[in-house]
Amino acid sequence: MRFDYTNAKVDFSNKERIDFIYCLTEMMSLYDSTSDEVNELLNWLYAKVRNNPYEDFCDIKDYDLSKDKILDMNTVRREVSHADIRLWSIISTIHENNSWSDIEDCLQEIINKLYFKLDKVVHPYLSTKRDLINSRYYVELEYMNEEIM
Repeated sequence: MRFDYTNAKVDFSNKERIDFIYCLTEMMSLYDSTSDEVNELLNWLYAKVRNNPYEDFCDIKDYDLSKDKILDMNTVRREVSHADIRLWSIISTIHENNSWSDIEDCLQEIINKLYFKLDKVVHPYLSTKRDLINSRYYVELEYMNEEIM
């Protein structure tokens, strides 16, 4: 394990906050990231919001994702698993629209770590000076082992 939140404290005083994170962790538990660190943090978040001991729920598959392709100085193509995209969108929702960010406990710390780790899983950064505000995303679908109907 890279992280240890065994003795970390959770502020359970705001029931709305706990319920919100609880519901979102239910959704996130349906997906496994391609990153071991992200999966471990998700397991910690799941355990701490429920006040349960840590368990490893991850079932990592071999995603066989292709390496990044730099097409030109402004364009990078990265293959990202659908699970990482879904996890990133949920964590982004919690992190960027969190009215409880002033509460400093291990839940907030885990959410922040997840946000930045998933950001690096999903987004290829060509340079540290670049910002993702002026970005375009493209979706390419490749249907594997399915017959055309």
